[in-house]
Amino acid sequence: GQERAPSSFSVVSPDGRYLIGQSRPDTSPGASGLLLMAYDLQTGERLWETEVPGDGLNLAITLDRIYAVTAISVNAAEPITLLEFDLATGELIAEHPDVIDAIQANVTSFNRVQLWASPDNTRLFIALEERSEDPTLMLSYTLASFSLPDLTFESASIQTDSTSERQFPADFNFFAARV
Repeated sequence: GQERAPSSFSVVSPDGRYLIGQSRPDTSPGASGLLLMAYDLQTGERLWETEVPGDGLNLAITLDRIYAVTAISVNAAEPITLLEFDLATGELIAEHPDVIDAIQANVTSFNRVQLWASPDNTRLFIALEERSEDPTLMLSYTLASFSLPDLTFESASIQTDSTSERQFPADFNFFAARV
C-alpha cells in the first residue's frame, strides 16, 4: 500500500535521533484510531509505525520509551489508559490503566490530559486539566509525578481556580523538581 505521511509531528526524542508523528488511517466521519510512526532524523527514513486506538495522542518520550494517552480531550467518566511503547521498535510494551486511575481518584472532573518526561528520564509527569467552554479558562489542574521506569507514584498537587482573571493566583506554585 501507499505510505501515509503523518498529519502531525508530536515530538523529537531526547537524543535527537527520532521524530515521532501521528496520522489517521481512516479519515471518514466518526472513525477513530491512529498510526504512531517514527522517523530517523538523519535520513528521514520511516523506521516503524503502529496502530493505536483513540482519537488523539498526547506523548512523552524518554531515551528508550514513548508514553501515550490515546485522547487529548476527554470525559472524566471514560476510561483512559497510559500506553508504553519501545522507542526503537514501536512495540507496545505495556498498558497502565492504574496510573491514570490513581490520579482520577482525587479528581472530580477533567477534560484534558497532558504528559511530560523529565530531561533526565527519571520521571513522568501527568496533568489532568478541567477547562470551561472558554479554552482560556482553566478550572482545575492536577499534576502527578511518577518515577521511571517502574511508574511508581511520587506526588501530586491539585489546584482549583476561582479567580475571574482566568489564571491561577500569582502566588501559586505547582511544584519544584530538581532534575
